[in-house]
Amino acid sequence: MKFINEDIGSEQPAIQIFKDKLGYNYNHGFDISPLGKTPLRTNFDEVILVPLLKDALVKINGDITDKEFEEVYYQITRTPSTSLVQNNKHFLDLIKRGVIINEENSEESRHIKLIDFNNPSNNDYMISNQFTIKNTENNIRPDLIVFLNGLPISILEFKNPNDENATLYTGYKKNIQKYKKLFPELFYYNQINILADDNNALSGSMTATFSYYFPWRTMERKYPSNHSEQEILIREMFNKETLLDILDNFIVFEDDSKILTMYQQYYTVNEALNKTITDRDGRIGVVWHTQGSGKSFSMVFYVNKLRKCPELEVPTILIVTDRDELDDQITKTFSKSLFSKFKDSDLRAKSITDLRKKLENLPQGGVFFTLIQKFQQLRNYDRKNKKVKILEKEHPLLNNRKNIIVIVDEAHRTQYNKMHRNMKRALPNAHFIGFTGTPIEVDAERDTRSTFGDFIGVPYTVTDSEKDKNTVPIFYDGRKAELNIDTKELDKLFEDYIKNYKEEEKEKFRRKWGKLEVLLGDSKRIKAIAKDLVFHFNNRKIKGKAMLVAVNRKTAVKYKEIIEKIPGAPSVGIVISGNEKKWKEKGYIHDPKDLIKIRDDFKELEKEPELMIVCDMLLTGYSASCLTTLYLDKPMKNHTLFQAVARVNRVFKDKPSGLIVDYIGMADRINEALDKYSKKNRTDMLKQIEVAIELMNRRYGQILKKVPSLEFKEWETGDSLLLSRVRKKVLNDILKSKKNKMEFLKESLELKKLFAIVSPRKEALSIEFEVDVIESLRVSILKMGSVNVGEVEIEDSVIENLISNKLKVDGIKDIVNIQGSKEVLLTSEEFMDSVKKDTKNENLQVELLKKILNDEIRVRFMRNIVKNQSFKEKINNALSKYDSRYLTTAQVIQTLLEIGDEIKNTKTSYESLGLSQKEEAFYDLLRENKDFLLSKKSTKNNDDSEVKYLLNIAKELTKYLQNKTNKIDWQDSEGFKKTLRSELKDLLRKYGVKTKEAEKIVVLIMKQTEYTFGDAFEIQELNESINLRTG
Repeated sequence: MKFINEDIGSEQPAIQIFKDKLGYNYNHGFDISPLGKTPLRTNFDEVILVPLLKDALVKINGDITDKEFEEVYYQITRTPSTSLVQNNKHFLDLIKRGVIINEENSEESRHIKLIDFNNPSNNDYMISNQFTIKNTENNIRPDLIVFLNGLPISILEFKNPNDENATLYTGYKKNIQKYKKLFPELFYYNQINILADDNNALSGSMTATFSYYFPWRTMERKYPSNHSEQEILIREMFNKETLLDILDNFIVFEDDSKILTMYQQYYTVNEALNKTITDRDGRIGVVWHTQGSGKSFSMVFYVNKLRKCPELEVPTILIVTDRDELDDQITKTFSKSLFSKFKDSDLRAKSITDLRKKLENLPQGGVFFTLIQKFQQLRNYDRKNKKVKILEKEHPLLNNRKNIIVIVDEAHRTQYNKMHRNMKRALPNAHFIGFTGTPIEVDAERDTRSTFGDFIGVPYTVTDSEKDKNTVPIFYDGRKAELNIDTKELDKLFEDYIKNYKEEEKEKFRRKWGKLEVLLGDSKRIKAIAKDLVFHFNNRKIKGKAMLVAVNRKTAVKYKEIIEKIPGAPSVGIVISGNEKKWKEKGYIHDPKDLIKIRDDFKELEKEPELMIVCDMLLTGYSASCLTTLYLDKPMKNHTLFQAVARVNRVFKDKPSGLIVDYIGMADRINEALDKYSKKNRTDMLKQIEVAIELMNRRYGQILKKVPSLEFKEWETGDSLLLSRVRKKVLNDILKSKKNKMEFLKESLELKKLFAIVSPRKEALSIEFEVDVIESLRVSILKMGSVNVGEVEIEDSVIENLISNKLKVDGIKDIVNIQGSKEVLLTSEEFMDSVKKDTKNENLQVELLKKILNDEIRVRFMRNIVKNQSFKEKINNALSKYDSRYLTTAQVIQTLLEIGDEIKNTKTSYESLGLSQKEEAFYDLLRENKDFLLSKKSTKNNDDSEVKYLLNIAKELTKYLQNKTNKIDWQDSEGFKKTLRSELKDLLRKYGVKTKEAEKIVVLIMKQTEYTFGDAFEIQELNESINLRTG
């Protein structure tokens, strides 16, 4: 339907909802511009509507003098930091707390509220579309901006619902991100961003990557089916009461990440608050939000609202966990987001006596974190008799106030024992609420409800979370170890073996795991599993880190030492507890400071280790989004098993799923655990790998049926010319209609992801070549430019892995040897002969080579200015001579092939020098300009000394710049860049470079820095793609 475009299909329906359903005022952007009929701005670079702001402040605060308004406006618009994120954080604090100004002709101060959160109708709500913002250099026009009291708090970007090329991702990448780069001033005030095309709608914060934009639904699903996601999101998020509530209570920062509430958090927290206010028996209820769906921040938002609630009269809040890692994780989450000015010791109970000191007779307020184990009675250890003596008959009363709220994380786990009873004795009038991320077992549900009350809201299940893309699905793959152990039967035999012992002795045996640990730690078995694990890790088709769960510390150490000896093994780390001297000396047991660094490094894909070996640590209260594979070699059950499994369900870039590889045979225990869950809460948490295999084969069959010309035998001939013709024939078949093309792209993308999940199982390997061919066709269509490039960009890491080595020999070889049976050099006689014979297509061969070489340069040297420019110049020179007839077709092809070989060999050259790709870029820059650097004749005349000299500078430069540019938005700060230039000159002078020469080379280094550690390349790519589409 050509008459439906972005404006009619998405933008106008949104404007109508804001006006008619929500009661917002509306003005077209031009009408309120400096040139419009009712101007609200004096300049096009202004983003605040000053008249609306002033009128709103008077309405909320009473009369305000011009001088007072100037002071308020100054505080709103001033930027206390060079960081966009810090400035945004500063403004969020102002709208929550207001502005303090000095009274005119008085020493007293006045508190000016920017927003009236208590009376929604006291504020001004306005929307404006096609709102032009420009200065002397840049010009942007967001589709729709929401102004609250004249402040631009939200941007909405719309896409045409009937244009398959207009994706929400392009709205994020080419609109929101572009605006943020060109006009950061607009984002000082930004709180919510929306991407919508009527059919779909997502919300995200200013710092969110596209993966962290989420839909907004209602927990009760009260809208009719004919209401679009866009309408539901706007009506729910932007109704006046909800919008103010979100701004005041449901946006926080964690370091430099801005966290915007998701719908399940918002509705559940508000229901929890209502139940807290009305609770009469100390049982508020239980919140169940599945692992990975934001449970920790639900607790943060809940506490944020509790502290402001007048009915609770400044409550005391206690957050209770049962494990050190959970206590550490939840304390850090709160301290970073709500209590950044507090010390850890102010919040966290260090001991039983410290907890009592914090709570005893506390009159009001306070937020504390503790392990439930600190609710033990005081005791003393009798060293002589080696016995523990209880010093108290029962736990003492600590505080009998009624406005004490106890939040228990993983509520159903350790809450029915003596320590919980002690907690009730200590705080007899407290109100208890439970949060859990794992389903509640049938046997425990009655106890859970009797302790905490009914469920609060609708449980947010695995299925809900996967549908909303808050988490990814998890697949299960059972692999046989050399020693196949029936753990269930072994446990039974073990219990039979110890049945005649006293209970105390039985417990000692059980703590040592009996014979099971001996079998699981067998060296032959470990070697067999280690070999299989390395093979599996290296042949996975999805990038990401992996974790191996070993049965005990000794076995974990064995695994590390054996895996590290296997050729091609991933880098291995280990996290275990203990005090063994020999393991400490080897670096297997870490002190607290080193452990923090190891945990943090494992969260980053680019840093080592690639594989982490653990026993108990990191399985709860730890999240590494880039973790995609969990290798299980430890018996676990129930909630412990589910918490471990959920480590791989976090969203990360284009990660399609998580994978559990089971070496011990946990399938039965997983099924047993599922059977224990409440029927209405039971979820399909683990999907058998057979499901993925079935879906993969089904998609594969559908593609073959729709593309009858796809005969794979023709791709295996080794005849490059025939292959080129076959490829063209198949592409023509796929592109015969728009519908056919889009169906192929969709189904081939699904096949690619399913293939990645199933690999490296034999079912995937059996069609690996065929999938490679299909994937090459899909990528070819995308590269033709007929499909939005955003689809390609978001999937880069998976695409990089999915094209196997057969097909991904080289970007150059792609046109000659796509069949992949063996490598054929482009300079081979076979290829040259085929080109000479194919006189009809020789120009096509040149064009293909030109495109492939340029693509290869773009991919390989995207952040290396010298090599990028050098190779492009060589190609352009050759083509210029060809166009001028100085070179024949055969000669230009030969020249291009030689350039291809040179490109290919660059990797070997910089690896031989021991350089990373980043270091190589700076080394090339220094070598290209070495006359500025080499002032000593001895260095100039000695090649080895010259290379060593340049290598040392390149390595130090790279290390220095990598540390300095960790600061977000460093490219936008002229002050920061000025300091950087000065320090770079000092660094060069240290190597004997004269000041004048240093100034010249620093200009080039700064440019390379923006490509290596900044986003200069992405901006160049964006501009090129825009130029291609508009040209």
